[in-house]
Amino acid sequence: MQWNPNLIHLIDSHRDGLRGALLEGSGRSGKTWSCVDFCVYIAGHYPGTTVNIIRETYRSFKTTLYDDFNRRLPMWHLKSPFEGIIDRGSFWLNRTKFNLLGADDPAKFHGAGSDFN
Repeated sequence: MQWNPNLIHLIDSHRDGLRGALLEGSGRSGKTWSCVDFCVYIAGHYPGTTVNIIRETYRSFKTTLYDDFNRRLPMWHLKSPFEGIIDRGSFWLNRTKFNLLGADDPAKFHGAGSDFN
């Protein structure tokens, strides 16, 4: 599997200790799949941790990210936690918990503890 430059940027940013990374590119440039791949990377390297994934709205997870996980994870020979799921606020990969939080409700993620955001 070829690594997308966005995934390489995410991994390098993490290794450099940065608290965030900006992904650039037009539609279909691989930004979302690189984020899914980065979740697989985190789950493989840091099992037992908690990760908060924050998007502009919680609803945006259901409209795009669920489908992206359903298509991408099988390429890593992993079962998607979103198969047949209409609404899920968190999921597990390799003993790593991923919380899906919308920035439209800051109260939900303000006190949410995690190892990664």
